[in-house]
Amino acid sequence: MKKIYLTGLAVLSLSIAYAQTNTATLTQSGAENIATIDQGNSGNTASVGQTGDRNNSTVNQQNAALNSAIIIQTQNDNTALINQESASNNTATIGQNGNNNAATIDQAGEINNVAFISQAGDDNTASILQDGESNLASFLQSGNNNIGSINQSLSAGNQANASQIGDRNNATINQTDYSASNVGTITQLGSDNFALIDQSGISVFNTALINQDGAGNNATISQTGLSAYNDAAITQAGSGNSALISQSLLSGLNLATINQIGIGNDAAITQVGLSGENEATIVQNGNNNEANILQSLGQNNEASIQQNGNNNFAGIEQNGNNNLLNLVQNGDGGNLSITQTGGMTLNIGISGTNNGITIVQTP
Repeated sequence: MKKIYLTGLAVLSLSIAYAQTNTATLTQSGAENIATIDQGNSGNTASVGQTGDRNNSTVNQQNAALNSAIIIQTQNDNTALINQESASNNTATIGQNGNNNAATIDQAGEINNVAFISQAGDDNTASILQDGESNLASFLQSGNNNIGSINQSLSAGNQANASQIGDRNNATINQTDYSASNVGTITQLGSDNFALIDQSGISVFNTALINQDGAGNNATISQTGLSAYNDAAITQAGSGNSALISQSLLSGLNLATINQIGIGNDAAITQVGLSGENEATIVQNGNNNEANILQSLGQNNEASIQQNGNNNFAGIEQNGNNNLLNLVQNGDGGNLSITQTGGMTLNIGISGTNNGITIVQTP
């Protein structure tokens, strides 16, 4: 076991290798910086570089083997922690450039995980937890006051990637509770956006993608509870838009897509409850539109809503199997509700102002 603890050194460069074949490298320039490297067993590598004042770095590789940890911090008052205690074959990298940023990577007790955090700006916070094996996670933040987290606990073979460019954005990816081989990606450009991907609770081979460009948008994708081979994507351009996709509770082989351009639009797609091989698409161009698609207890259903205009509402519910529905709303103030049960087909286009229609299709 070897422990290195250094504080208050203006300029220092240090490299140590010892009998247990661990390697520790430390470079510091500035005032009141603190660096702690704690290593045990063999084959671990740790490197810490700090430039500026009052930065704090910690690497814990105690009772660990064959791990790699790198921390690089510039400017002032940054904090970074990498914990690889009782772990093996993990790789973790933290890079921070700015002031008062905080980053944490926890790979304790696990194997073959890779994690990367990069932050540029001030007052950003990012964390990655990998409590499983063969998971990959990366987080990029550029701007100020952004918050992000990736949780890959009790999981294997998952990939999570998040990128935030702007201010006050919040992004979270959960791949937990016996989830495996899922892919989650979040990209945020702008300010005050919120994005959540939840792939947990025996969730396998699901793919989720969220792209946000603008301000104050909210997007959530839930692929949980015995969910498998589902694909979901949300794209938002504008401000104040809200989108939700839920593929859960014995949901498999479903496809869901939401595209929103404008201000204050609301869209939701729900594919749940013994739901399989369904497709749902919502496209909204305009302001203050609302669209909902529900596909439950059925297979091979297809539904699409396209809204061009303002203040429109459209709701579709499909129960049973082999339903097909395509809806286009052009204009303002429309209100349309459609229910299909078992093998129904409908293609409908509506243009004008303040149109209201209710349709029920049954065998």
